[in-house]
Amino acid sequence: MIVIYIHYFVFNYRNSGRYGRIAIEGIKEEIELYLCKCSNDVRYIKSVEKIKRYEKGKRKIACGVIRGFFFVLDMINTLSSKRLKYSVDKRHVEVC
Repeated sequence: MIVIYIHYFVFNYRNSGRYGRIAIEGIKEEIELYLCKCSNDVRYIKSVEKIKRYEKGKRKIACGVIRGFFFVLDMINTLSSKRLKYSVDKRHVEVC
């Protein structure tokens, strides 16, 4: 039985200063390579076997399937409301 994991990353969305948290189903190494091509700051959070109830998205990309995405931090204060603020710091493992 093959277990496919959901991998969580925080990354600088299009190098705009807006950070997003993304959940992608797939192989971790392939996901890291893909995200590093899209962003200059990618940080790994964790991997889990099961997705949460609200993470049911099925958008296919080159490295897997996006299960969930939302903005978590706005470094340049362009968003009107601040939702959950992840600590985009050294506690998360830098990928690239």
